[in-house]
Amino acid sequence: MVHFLSKPIPNATLQNERFTKQSGWHMWYLSPSLSEYFAVSGYNNDGRTFIDLFSRSNVHCTAKLKLLYSRKFGQHSGFYYRHVSCLEIYCNSVVTCIGREVEIIDMSNESPGLKFCRVDGETSALAVRGGDIFIGLRDAPIVIVFNNDLAKTKEIVLKGINDSCYAWDLSVLEDTIFVRTNDSRAFAIRESDGSILKQFADVTGKFLEAHTISASKTQELTAIVWSDKRIIVYPSTQKGSYLVIDVAYDVWRIRILDKEGMMMTGNYATGEIMIYDLEQLRHIGAMKTMWAHLLSFDQFEALKNYFGVTLEMSRIEMGDRSGSRSTNVETKIRKVECLLTVLREKGYPDPWNTLKTALPAVVGFDGLLASIMTREKEWEDEKHRLVYCLDNANLELEISTVNHDVAKTMAWERINNEKVQICRFLSKELAQEWKDVGRNIGLSDEALDHVEADSENREEANYKMLLQWARTNGSDATIEVLVQALKRANRKDLADFLEDGEGEMAKLRKLYTKEVEFVKQERERDRREFAKRIEKLEKELKDKNETQERMKENTPTETNTLTMKQVRNMKGFKNEKETMKEIPELTRIQSTNSIETPTEQLYHGKTESLKTLETAHRSKVLMKTPKAESPNQVL
Repeated sequence: MVHFLSKPIPNATLQNERFTKQSGWHMWYLSPSLSEYFAVSGYNNDGRTFIDLFSRSNVHCTAKLKLLYSRKFGQHSGFYYRHVSCLEIYCNSVVTCIGREVEIIDMSNESPGLKFCRVDGETSALAVRGGDIFIGLRDAPIVIVFNNDLAKTKEIVLKGINDSCYAWDLSVLEDTIFVRTNDSRAFAIRESDGSILKQFADVTGKFLEAHTISASKTQELTAIVWSDKRIIVYPSTQKGSYLVIDVAYDVWRIRILDKEGMMMTGNYATGEIMIYDLEQLRHIGAMKTMWAHLLSFDQFEALKNYFGVTLEMSRIEMGDRSGSRSTNVETKIRKVECLLTVLREKGYPDPWNTLKTALPAVVGFDGLLASIMTREKEWEDEKHRLVYCLDNANLELEISTVNHDVAKTMAWERINNEKVQICRFLSKELAQEWKDVGRNIGLSDEALDHVEADSENREEANYKMLLQWARTNGSDATIEVLVQALKRANRKDLADFLEDGEGEMAKLRKLYTKEVEFVKQERERDRREFAKRIEKLEKELKDKNETQERMKENTPTETNTLTMKQVRNMKGFKNEKETMKEIPELTRIQSTNSIETPTEQLYHGKTESLKTLETAHRSKVLMKTPKAESPNQVL
């Protein structure tokens, strides 16, 4: 499914003062870090280049950018295109390349760069992944990889791409390189051998050209700008929904902020940076698509007449440069957007709620209102963490515990409690055939292997597999799909159980009741076991204390007053050195329950009498020692 958005309002618009104070500046490269910074590079018409480092703490507000550090460079042999990327290894540092030169710069210091090297070709793109630096060359379809010391570690030849092409924009995610080439195509490239994993296509069918690309690890999606003003957000799975966004300005670079779930776009001419909340865009796109599917053209006319507004066709048409005709759904979406804009211009502060309140007054809109209210309730639930509570058992099921390498994709439809209960029930019932069931519901062998490797037992693997399927497919994850998958895996008993009953809700209530009863029994058993363990520990602690008290009472005090003389008489030692070695062992035997004896205190230097005792003993030994007969004799 494709969701369309037209000219969404950004969550933040950030203006670089450099572009407002002096003319002739252009943004060339944009690079957010994983932490709190993002860097912008560009050039002036007179040949100078710049790098600005900004704080990411204010990306959620509309304000001027907080400039942390800035660096200007003079003319560089006719090269304008300076690339930059934040380097996580060094604080406040960036890696930049221009022409054939690559340099790591500490932006907080005006001194020369930290490291410098030259490459065998003009640079065309730059990306950083951890401590690895990926640089595209303009002379050939080659990406060179450096470490953080700018030592070359690898050279990746992009296979399946014309020799005259090169990487114009780069984004690296785990072991995949996302490339936009100079011939306006976009690819996902395997890092190990440079082969093509996927070529991205314009899903709108208008044969647009790719312009810039970015991928996200946390969001598990890829964003591509097509022909400057159309952004397409691609899901990680084929069954996911595409988000098509038409903007009113030329997008020169696009980057995704992984942790925040935000999308950042940069304007080449004005230097403005627009920040969008991807989850919010996804919700708005889904809502407008739902309206377009539920509204007929006649119903839309009735709604428009109810408000007494006229929609100009020039505002509905998007000025598509391809000249192709829009689909009915896309046209109705644009009509809805135009109607919302007109209502906002007429002074309605919340056009969405205005439309919803008007629906009951329009004939035939009761079903539409119910659908809208249901979808918005699901959206409100989705905004919270995916934690579901079984009220009767007071048990929280936290979906975020699922391994993120397997089930990272946020569902575009809420997983309801009943689906979770089905997943939990089947996870206990499936055995060796669990992978067959997984394949039947559309999961790949690679995904199943990941689930198996990250699970401690079969039940956990079953649950993660089913939950991933439910989250990825949303409303398409139905009981009927599970029933057919179970039948093909020769588990007709489970399929019959899901089909049995008086209807779908009866099945779900049956599963829910069974699960609640099971949870109650488990909780009661855990409470009993916990009480037994506490009682046992208390008894052991009491016995230990009583034993220590008895040992203290039975310890004779006279055995704790060993002196060095007594030790020498007991063991027959002749000198002080041997006596001092033996004292710790004898006092250890005499002492009990970690209570130091006076002799131990003497040995550890805890009393003043030790020094007196040693002095007196040394004097007595020296008086009885004969003179040395040779210089080598040891006293």
